Amino acid sequence: MNLTRSVLTVSLMLFFFATGTSSAFEFGFGSRYFDYGTGAINLDRVTHIKPKVSYYVTLPQDSKKDVLMKYSSPVTSEHISNEILPWLEVKKLEKAPFYFINVSTMIFFDNFELEILKGKDFLKVPNPIQLGEKGFLFKYPTFVSFLKKLSEYKNLDPKNKDFYNNLLKKINELKKEDLNFIKTNLHNTVDTYKRAIK
Repeated sequence: MNLTRSVLTVSLMLFFFATGTSSAFEFGFGSRYFDYGTGAINLDRVTHIKPKVSYYVTLPQDSKKDVLMKYSSPVTSEHISNEILPWLEVKKLEKAPFYFINVSTMIFFDNFELEILKGKDFLKVPNPIQLGEKGFLFKYPTFVSFLKKLSEYKNLDPKNKDFYNNLLKKINELKKEDLNFIKTNLHNTVDTYKRAIK
């Protein structure tokens, strides 16, 4: 009798393990788990699942109040295509004298934050020759505000005589492979969210 019960218990355990999948899967006694690669979340204990994108996109044509402003919104394919990616075209950015870009995405499972795209700073500022050109500040009146807010963000002292040289060392222009990486992970965030709410 005890042997029969043991065999039955092992058979049931093997059945539950065998029917699991690697993303959102049924496991154990009715619990649904979402596997995110380095762990799993019990979806039966989650009340709200919310995807989010946070981003800085500061360009020369921005108004003073929008310089280094952080934007946040839910992640949808439409928002990615219409509100984020049009500002990240590499060919247009190559012609801009300065910009600052940082895009990150995450999915909240109640209070637990799952990071999908880790934010990375992309920065371009004019070299000293371009900055010294006659009419530069007249043409780009937001540049002074841009430097001030950037110094706060980067924790640099604008009064330091080496401030601008230190800023030049932090230049990291957005390249095509960077844009492709951002695109891929923006869409991965949408796909991951859809899998989680199945």
